[in-house]
Amino acid sequence: MKLSASHRIVIADDAPARVRTAANELRSHLRAVAGGDLPVVPASVPGDGSEILVGDSPRLRALAPELAAPGLREEEHVLRTAGHRLILTGGGRRGTLYAVFSFLREHLGCRWFTPDCAVVPRRQAIELPPLDERRAPAYEYRHFILTGVDDPAWAARNGYNGYDSPDDPAWGGHVAHWHYGHSLHALCPAERYFAGHPEYFDSTSRRKRVVDDYVNLCFTNDDVVRIVVDNMRRAMADGDGDPALMALIRANHLGDTAGREQLAGQIRCPGKPAR
Repeated sequence: MKLSASHRIVIADDAPARVRTAANELRSHLRAVAGGDLPVVPASVPGDGSEILVGDSPRLRALAPELAAPGLREEEHVLRTAGHRLILTGGGRRGTLYAVFSFLREHLGCRWFTPDCAVVPRRQAIELPPLDERRAPAYEYRHFILTGVDDPAWAARNGYNGYDSPDDPAWGGHVAHWHYGHSLHALCPAERYFAGHPEYFDSTSRRKRVVDDYVNLCFTNDDVVRIVVDNMRRAMADGDGDPALMALIRANHLGDTAGREQLAGQIRCPGKPAR
């Protein structure tokens, strides 16, 4: 299959912002790779079959009903050729974006090393072999601390969906989770419990009589386990915005945290997998 100036990029008439972003990213990168400017058109406009279908649309469902969005898992994405058509679609909030960026990366050699450093190889023409690729990220949550990950375009282009990537709907947002970093203080605050129950806290905190964000808990105490589990369940059930996919339970700086293994398997929220 050869992409030509007669190809158009087709999206649903009511395509969400993330699909429009995917279509515009494809358009601008194709222009940088081979020149020309393929228009982005709604699926209600008739075509001659030379088109790139981006995201779910009536046109896609007529051609490949099994690729309709409800049939694809979160972040799963598909690259497929069909005659003179190229299909780039995916499930959930980021799947179609990942389909476009996977195509640009794997088949056109594009790379985005930082928000300000990208490689977009030039070529005279874009010829594609038959494609039928369907994939999903191996890890549902991908996070690391690095300068630049707070750029929504860089995050989406590189498949990064972690806490530090902006929750920008136009770029697919990020995976929501409860709390970040050292969370024990929020689950069993020292200012509430330390005076009456110093045994809830680790030996270092008890010796220092410190009441701040840096105290740690003693999970060999059954009451501490109960308090932390109850508060965690409540926090995940209440949520803030998108439902939390996971929660981070991490010790504070300094001190010891005894008995952490007692928490394993005890936190469950209805409708949410344990992490």
